[in-house]
Amino acid sequence: MRILAISDIHGYIDLLLKVLEKEVKVDLILFAGDIAPYKAPYKTREYLLRALEIANMYKVKLFISVPGNMDIPKHYNEISANIYVYLHNDYKIYENIVFVGFGGTIKSPFNTILEYDDVIIEQSLLNIYNNIKNLLNENNILVLLTHTPPYNTKCDIAYTKEHIGSKGIRRFIEMTKPLLVVCGHVHESRCIDKIDKSFIVNPGPLFKGFYAIIEMKDREVLVHQKSLI
Repeated sequence: MRILAISDIHGYIDLLLKVLEKEVKVDLILFAGDIAPYKAPYKTREYLLRALEIANMYKVKLFISVPGNMDIPKHYNEISANIYVYLHNDYKIYENIVFVGFGGTIKSPFNTILEYDDVIIEQSLLNIYNNIKNLLNENNILVLLTHTPPYNTKCDIAYTKEHIGSKGIRRFIEMTKPLLVVCGHVHESRCIDKIDKSFIVNPGPLFKGFYAIIEMKDREVLVHQKSLI
């Protein structure tokens, strides 16, 4: 399976078109949130619909998304399309992969649109896991999609050099051991990291031309960091 991982579009939606023009084949897209332009969250729905239009043009099978902290979450929930999956606080089974997702960020001084106490994020993910853990076996794979990165990784280092990720998400990863975690939010921390055997990927902000291609076969993961520049 060939996955396009993207995050933090912030209104530069036609860069998705350029990515799909460049890549030979993409089976599904994992979008880690923040599609709306800065200072224009009311455009969340408009840009999501455009993203789905582009994905359909290139025959992407699924567009799996969680909202960012700068998006209006109800706009995500209001969209209905054949390839669209709204994964916030939910799960989706596709082939042998169980996708689990949670959007928004932990509480911050900036008081953005979608923020949660860290304990709420952790408990919400655990609630989902308790509902789907019987589905996870030697054949089925767990993949986590969040906007906020896990704490104390290469993916959550702010420009101040502080780790600003979610401790709750990190504890969830340590407990459930997903094969792959895709996140975003911290623009300056584009990276590939690991927590134990879990691959952690922050593809970097698409509005700067960054993305990642992830190839998954059985339990093997190969991540390619890419750029339009």
